[in-house]
Formats: sequence, C-alpha cells, structure tokens
Amino acid sequence: MQITFEFRKQELLRLYQEGKASPNDVEENGRTVMHVGYQQNRFYRSPVALKFDQAACGILRNSIQIPTNFDSSILEVYFNFLRDLSDMGVPLNVGDAEGLYGSPTTFGCNEIMQAVQAKETPWLVGAIRRNPELMNQSNILGQMPLHFSVHWPAGMQLLLEAGAAVNAIDDAGLTAIFHAARLCLQEPFNILARTSSVLNRPFYQYHNRFHAIPWSILQDAMEKESFKEDTYFRTDISIEDAEAMVDAIIKLIVERRRTLEALVRTSLDAHDAKRLRMSPEAVLDHKAPLAISMLRRKIDVPASLEILLPLDGTMYHIQQLNLRQAHVLWENGFHDVNELDNLGHNPLMKSRKFCIEDQLKLAEWLIRKGADIRCRQAYAFRKRMANECDDPGDKYESLFKSGEASSTTALHYLGSYWGREMNFYAKTMQQTIDLVLVVWASPERNEQMLRTVFTDPLSDCCDCACSSEGCRAYTMSVKSLIPRVWRYHNFSIAHDRKVLYLTHALAQILHVEQPSLAWLRREMVRFNTFERLKLCHTCCREGYYKENYVLFEPYHEEERLEIHEEQAEQIEKLEILLDEFEEEYNKSNSSLSEFLNGYWKDRMVEVTREELPIDHEALENLGVKLQRTSRTSSELSEDEEYEEDEEGEEKELGGSENLDELLDYDDTNESS
Repeated sequence: MQITFEFRKQELLRLYQEGKASPNDVEENGRTVMHVGYQQNRFYRSPVALKFDQAACGILRNSIQIPTNFDSSILEVYFNFLRDLSDMGVPLNVGDAEGLYGSPTTFGCNEIMQAVQAKETPWLVGAIRRNPELMNQSNILGQMPLHFSVHWPAGMQLLLEAGAAVNAIDDAGLTAIFHAARLCLQEPFNILARTSSVLNRPFYQYHNRFHAIPWSILQDAMEKESFKEDTYFRTDISIEDAEAMVDAIIKLIVERRRTLEALVRTSLDAHDAKRLRMSPEAVLDHKAPLAISMLRRKIDVPASLEILLPLDGTMYHIQQLNLRQAHVLWENGFHDVNELDNLGHNPLMKSRKFCIEDQLKLAEWLIRKGADIRCRQAYAFRKRMANECDDPGDKYESLFKSGEASSTTALHYLGSYWGREMNFYAKTMQQTIDLVLVVWASPERNEQMLRTVFTDPLSDCCDCACSSEGCRAYTMSVKSLIPRVWRYHNFSIAHDRKVLYLTHALAQILHVEQPSLAWLRREMVRFNTFERLKLCHTCCREGYYKENYVLFEPYHEEERLEIHEEQAEQIEKLEILLDEFEEEYNKSNSSLSEFLNGYWKDRMVEVTREELPIDHEALENLGVKLQRTSRTSSELSEDEEYEEDEEGEEKELGGSENLDELLDYDDTNESS
C-alpha cells in the first residue's frame, strides 16, 4: 500500500510542478484531492483494514463512528500520505459539496492538532496560547496532539514544555513513545525517553482480537525488527533502523533499571536488598517485579520504572526475541537466562516466532550462557472436564495449572517445536528430507544442537504404549506431526507417512545403529509400529494455557486406564511385534532405514491387512449386502491403499522410502 501511495504522491507532485493541476482543484462534488484520498483507501484487505474501510467511509457519510478499541496504528501510513498532500499545498479545511472536511476535522482533530500536522510553529504557539485546554484533548481515535508530533520533534518540544500529557494513550493503547518507536524515529524517541514516559501498554491487538495483557515497548520493537515488513505497511523502514530502535530501547531500560537499583539501595534494608541478588556486572531482570513490589511498601515508585514482561519472566522469555537481540541484552547486563516465568518455563521452553534453524541457534546460545536444557517445567498442566469450563469450546480456557510437579523438560519442548516446524513446511517425503538437511548443513553448532536434543535419553513420566519409558525429544517431535493424539480421531495416512519420513531422516543423520543409541532405534521402531496399528495416545500433547503454548496431560487417570483397557489386545500385539522386530533387526545386520524399508514395512502390511471375522447374518439383518469386488484389498498395492485419508488430505505418491534414493527424488512428480 505504501508503494501505491508513494507512486500517487510522485505523480501528483509532477502534475503540480508542471502546472497541469493545482492543489486547490475540486471535482464536481466540490471535493479536493484530500477528500478523494480519504475515500480511496481500498488497498487494505485484512479484517482490521476492512473495518477501517467501513469506518472511514462511514465518517465521510456522517453515519457511523470508528469503533472503540480500534488499532489506530494502521492509519499511520495513511496519515503520512495525507500529510504529504498537505505539504504540497492541498488545503486541509476546505469543505466539499456536502460540507464535510479533510483529515483534521474528519477525525475530530482540534486546532492544535492541525497546527502540528501542518508543522507551523507560529500557528502552534498561538493555538496553545488561545486554547491551552486543547493540549490534552483527543480526536475520535483517542489521539492527542503529542501523538501527531512524533513526525515533528520541534513541535513535540513545544507541546511538552506547554504541559502535554506524555503518557496519554489512544484507542489502541499506544502512547506517543510507542508511535515513535514503531516508526523507528530516533529523535522524537530520544526526546520522550528523557521524560517520564511509561514503556508499557494496557492491551494489544493480535489477529483482530484485543488482549487485556500488558505489552511492553521492547516486545513491540522486537516484533517489528523480526517482521519488519508488517511495520505499518511501511517499506521505507530499513532493518538497520529497526535494529537501532531495539538497541535504543534496551539502553533506556538499562538506565531505568539502574535507577531502580539505586532506589533499592537507599530505601530497603540490607536483608531485603540481599533477596534481589543485585551485582554491578548484571542488571535487575527476573527480580525487578519483586524489587518494585518491595519498594511500593515504603515509597511511591514511578510508573516509568516498571517494564512489564510476559508472565513475569525475563527478557529472554520474550517470544519475539532473536539471536541478535539476545546478544545485545547480554552485553547490556541481562544475564537471567535460566529463570522461570509464571508458567514454570525457562527461556528454552518458549515458542519463538521464527524458523526452526533460528530457534536452534538461539537455544544453543542460551545453553552456552547457562540455560538448562534438562530444566523441568515447574507445574503440570491438565485438561479440565467439560463441566468445569465456562466455554468448553475455548481452547485457551480448557487447561488448568495443577499444583503437581511436572516431568516435562526443555528437551521435550524443543523436540515438539521441531515437529511443529516440520509439519508446517514439509508436506512430502522430499520436503521433509530437504528441511532436515538444510538445518543439518547449517553451522556446526546447529548440528551439535540437534544431536544434543535427539540423543538425550531423558524421558518424562507419560504412561503410553508409544514409548517404552515415557516421552523423549524424538517422541515429542513425531507426535507434533500428527493430530491423532486425541481419542477417537480418525487415522490419517498422510500424517502416518510424515512420521516415517522424519524417522528415516533422523535415523541416518544421527547414526542410530551405534550401540549407545540402541534405545533411540528401538523407540523409533516402537512409535512407527504404534502409529501403523492405529492406537490412541494417552501421553502428553501440545495445547494452550491462557494463550501460551504448553505441553499438558490430556486425560485423567480414570480415562487413561479406560483407554488402556480398551486397547489391551492391540497393545499386546504391539509388544509381540516389537520383540519380533528386535530379533529380526539383530539378525539383519542392516541400517534402521533399510530395516524399516524392508522387513518392517512388509510385516506391517501383513498385520494391517489381516481380515477380521464378518458376521454376515447380523449385517443382513441391518439391511447391508456385501458384494465381492474384482480386486480384494489384499490385492491392492500399498501405494494405492495409502492414497488419501478420510478427511481429503493431500495425496502423496508412493515409491521408495529409502533416504538415499529420495535425495534424487523429483518434486515435479508430486501431485495433490
């Protein structure tokens, strides 16, 4: 959209310079280009944007108002365009044929706002003198003159000197310093940083939903750096500008934390101060909320010193954190890389908003700095019974945090994230192999990180036949490939094959034939056999607790025992098959991939095609007639039998599942 506006702006400027048009031109309805510009905002296509479409056009028709809690941040590029038109000389306050006006009056902007938008110092000084009460009066978007001034530092200084409310929020919960940071405007940000500007907002918007969760300016800036293309739809903000803004915010937080530490030393006794474990080499991080709480019992603590972080975690718990930002935090004294947040998670357990390769790099860095990969989740998460939920259909409210200790570790979370990434990007065998090899061929530390995660035998306490002693990183990874971990879910051939694909790739890359990894080889055979027998999992799975990704236990003890009882015969068959497979593997002297592609595959075809006895009389009593087809199911090839599951998922071609052959596989043969 910004590109479109930029093109239009340049075209208009050329017409004005050549005398072929005038900023004061009006069309037959008396509208200037400003009015038309407001009505031609059809470039938005997101749900939020369409809401703005309706609201803006409705205001022009004088029929509806912009809704409360509307995220005004999406208007920024639009205001930029209109401000450019104003700079060209297009009048801001000329009414059209219906008596409606351009940008200032359309959105309820007062005279001070108009003066700021026009960047006219005499006008602004006079407006402040004539109507000082307008200084902190908002327009219909909740914006005040200080919000507009982020594009005019000189005007911002005048407003601050005149008493502008530095922490006033608009309808999106944004203060002026948030606007400056989002637009990577260093000078106005530095001006506001010297004031008592708070660095938190009371709510934030995600996927067109408003969340009553505090959101800090650092989270906001980190997200804008990582996903720069979404920043107000502006293409003129470089990655260097976005990085510089994150660094400036971190330095500001350090300054304020040092101020907080000084208050602790002067206001708290030695015993209380010792609880905070302060040191000259590090900055207060995880203990900062405790420090503020202790100080508030004795003195008034400025709101500007409080930096709210998700779930009272550390800087390293921020979901948007990338490796570059982690380096900057460490260099500035933030060293709490292994503390737990309110969910009992250390930073290694947090789901990040970028690809698995970058997640592995960040995880490896955190481990080198002291994060414990075997750190256990402090609490167990369980599923509520249906009668315990206000809204059983709300996935964010179906879990609860129990007081029991959990056996889930950071290893399990990293394995689960790996599987989720594979499930998202890899739809075919070849794509699975490619993704594994791309990450594996990355710097040596990535390779070592994968080995660390998948070859650690640490297990949890899950009671499920898919694993021998509980879930491990490999188990979590392949479980994340399939949705069929709930009871009564239909068996999915596409997901069953994904499990086998990833197993093939990891088996060859990790060399599971080594005696030290015999346990991992057996776990791989067990899980794939479990899946092919279409058994139901009773172990932990991924879910959401208050919008946070967690691993939880989906069944109560009674439910788990009931499922085990129902599956007793199949589980017994599983154990018999596993003994057979172990014996045959030891005889074969082959690699695991060769074994899975040979004996195991043929044997599982036999097992899954065993015919069950049919009660013909009972079927006839129900009116069901059986007809013999020209080809029995036992005569179908495995590839034909495995074409598509009942949910119409993507069909995957058969062929060899040997890793070496698949490296030369031609994706052009893939069809859906």
